[in-house]
Amino acid sequence: YINILITASLVSGFIVGCSDPQRNDQKSLSKQIDIARRMYNHAIALQANPKYIEKSTGKRSPITHPLSSKEDIEIPTTRCAEDHEIITLLNKAAAILQKALSTYTAAPKSTKADAEFLFGEILLAKAEYYNTVTECTRNDVFLLHQRIRKTLGQAREAAMLANFNHTLATIPLDKIIDLQRKTKRELAELETKKANSLAKKSELETKNKKLAKENETLQNQALMLRDKSERTEGTEGLGLLKRAQAIEEKINNNASRIATNLQKIRVIDFDMVRLEQALKDVKSKLDAIKGRLEEIANSTNRASEAEKSAKDAVVKNQQKIISLVKQVIEQSAKLASREQVTIDALKKAQKHLTKAQKIIHHKLADEKAALLKVPTEKRRTVVKCNYEEHLMLVIAYKGAAYLEMAEIYSRQLTSSRNNSRLAKKIKSTWRVFGPGTLELPEELVDKMGKYIPIDNQKIQKKANDTYIIAESALEKALTLHPTSDAGKNTLWNCQALLANAYIRHFRLSRDKAILDKAMNLINNALKGKENSPYLAPVRELKKLILAYKA
Repeated sequence: YINILITASLVSGFIVGCSDPQRNDQKSLSKQIDIARRMYNHAIALQANPKYIEKSTGKRSPITHPLSSKEDIEIPTTRCAEDHEIITLLNKAAAILQKALSTYTAAPKSTKADAEFLFGEILLAKAEYYNTVTECTRNDVFLLHQRIRKTLGQAREAAMLANFNHTLATIPLDKIIDLQRKTKRELAELETKKANSLAKKSELETKNKKLAKENETLQNQALMLRDKSERTEGTEGLGLLKRAQAIEEKINNNASRIATNLQKIRVIDFDMVRLEQALKDVKSKLDAIKGRLEEIANSTNRASEAEKSAKDAVVKNQQKIISLVKQVIEQSAKLASREQVTIDALKKAQKHLTKAQKIIHHKLADEKAALLKVPTEKRRTVVKCNYEEHLMLVIAYKGAAYLEMAEIYSRQLTSSRNNSRLAKKIKSTWRVFGPGTLELPEELVDKMGKYIPIDNQKIQKKANDTYIIAESALEKALTLHPTSDAGKNTLWNCQALLANAYIRHFRLSRDKAILDKAMNLINNALKGKENSPYLAPVRELKKLILAYKA
């Protein structure tokens, strides 16, 4: 979110009358600001061009961007390496400003505002760095979860085969043949279900393509009608506008149908995973039956050996799961620690941005008071400092900081739930392994399930409250009136941040009123510019909101 904002800073270009002590402190503080800013810019440049390491070996990679392994390209995946020089530079810059602000207390408010804002920028950059590092750890935990789930599946399959082979070893030939017939029937039913699901998915995808194509045509029609209505006066122009609005309503309805179909496709995909697992289990049973029938025909009995082999596979997978659970506990603790460091940096940034905001508020009040003393006929000739734009930028950064913090709390909630669900999955799966396997290390699994020592309701409340603060700050920024191009760009970025804040907040709370706010913001941004190529991302955001509404 922080990177969405334009790279802009408050400058010490305020028009201020200074006494000699003020002027001396202003020069000294400005000099320290300049030194700190150069360090900050150096750190930002390093952040923009990170070094990469190979995930498998941890060694520096000659590749200068992240890569993912593909089936046809055998390369190790890479990720950003931790660069301690970035933090060193940012810490030095922060220390310079801390000392300068406490030393040059006679400096004018405008210079202090510059220093406080830069201080906030530096701390936001620190938070951004920590957040990048945290994401790497979060990804490590996610991959460990995947490996545990995969190993649980393998252990469950082995346990199922062990039990099935035990059953085959103890039942007569006629019952084995009857079981084979029933299992073949079950396989046929599952394959029919799979074929029907795939056909339904294909039908929905075809409908969506047709609706998307229709919307493309309708968009062009609506644009032409709107354009014509703007050039036509009176009731005829109003009629054209109404026709355009009717077409746009149809576009929205089609978009809702597309979103509903996509949701149905997601349900089919989810069911398909379970269906594929059931097919795999049935095929394994048929293979075991076939093997047992061959043994009977050859007057041999290896079912007990197959059972033992399957049990050994269960134990081997159990040992692997226990090892992975220990790694999840270790990485989750590391993740929670890094998240807290990021939150602390964001809180400090908010503190300094609030100081800058208060100073600029005072300067605005001073300017208005001074302007009131000037005769009305001469007020237009008075040169005014653009404090409102500086204020908007500070508030936008502050809103971005709160938004980033809300996202961290939201991710903490997700991580907590994921760990808890995985712990329950391990316990429920462990029960089917049966005798002759390892006991469940319940204390270890419970420890993994408790991601951080705060209950989920408290984390959710923190996230919800922080989203509200972020939205309030960004809404306040949008009430200001920039005049320069840079200020207008900041305004646009504020709108983008606020739309994202609403959507993220809705995902957490499922409060439809928040979604309505997001839709109003998007509609205002698109008003009269519905088909502008520059607003393509905004239209995509609108589709997402319509999908949530559906």
